[in-house]
Amino acid sequence: MMRRLLVIIVTVLGWNILEAEELYLSTNIGLREGLSNNFVVDMAIDKQGFLWVTTESGLNRICGNTHIVYKKENSDITSNEVTSLYADTINDKIWIATMQDGLCVYDGRTHRFQPFSIAEGLVTDAVSCVSGAADDHLWILHWTGQIQCFDNKSGQLSLMDFGVTLKSQVCLDDGKGHLYIGHLYDGLSVVNTRTNEVRRYTSMPGDQSTLPSNHVRTVFIDHDKNVWIGTSKGLALLDPQTGKCHRFMHSATDPSSIGSDNIYSITEISGGRLCVVTDQGGVSLLDLDRFSAENPEQVQFDNTLLNQQLSSMNCRKLIEDHYGNIWVGQYQTGVDVVCRDRRLFQTVPNTDNVYGMLLDR
Repeated sequence: MMRRLLVIIVTVLGWNILEAEELYLSTNIGLREGLSNNFVVDMAIDKQGFLWVTTESGLNRICGNTHIVYKKENSDITSNEVTSLYADTINDKIWIATMQDGLCVYDGRTHRFQPFSIAEGLVTDAVSCVSGAADDHLWILHWTGQIQCFDNKSGQLSLMDFGVTLKSQVCLDDGKGHLYIGHLYDGLSVVNTRTNEVRRYTSMPGDQSTLPSNHVRTVFIDHDKNVWIGTSKGLALLDPQTGKCHRFMHSATDPSSIGSDNIYSITEISGGRLCVVTDQGGVSLLDLDRFSAENPEQVQFDNTLLNQQLSSMNCRKLIEDHYGNIWVGQYQTGVDVVCRDRRLFQTVPNTDNVYGMLLDR
């Protein structure tokens, strides 16, 4: 009995180590595979598990080997210049923000696009971001800094008067009555949505406890409620209580520093790993189980585990699907698919000219 128990324990531990430490590049999806463009801007996974990829020229839906490209020329989508995506998995919808043509909403139940523009109540047609809010509401952020709230139940749009009119790129609701708004040139604003109080955070030259840059591209809150701010010149950990930041910067002499200071997105994957997605530095991984916000100076990033599987270091977005596969949007080479199990996919050499396939029973 003891021998059997020992075998079971070793097997389980061995599988966990494999899952945590070994990743395999399964494939790359680009123009040749049907992607509308190799320059990825954003990605999202809908309620059905489909991957949506927006590029500099068109929107794509990927499911296995099936790719569907949506453009103005072949669908009811309002624009080919999509700036960001938001997956509303509760209502089975994909919210599509565009640079000049408002919003477009794809309904997964009817498979149709519904336009949202000034005619439908938007204050501008230049939308930078859509983000989830409490009570089945959504935040709609305009490039001008104006914010609207959409009620999914009533379908009503409300213009919020938070007193923030700075050009803005991203927003995130912390679920506790605070809305984080990242600005293009003016740092970060944190709005108390109950009292309308606004706290401002900016980069101050010579002050290492402030943001690394006033160009904020992404805000992320991990499972331990740490607030991470990604900017064009470095990563910051914000302490909402003190208002101070700890900066994480790239160092050419320190291989455990962040891969690049030019940060585009931040997310967390299973196993408690923070993924910092950068341009020219790939993806830097941080084990949150070993991270202490009280000792941030001891942080060590892993810049090899995932990066050695990627087709490019010019990354824009990372997302993990329901099976644990990792999808990385690149700004030059399309989308990389990274698996945790080599056996899931096998590459057959010398298959440039394939004329047919047959699945046996």
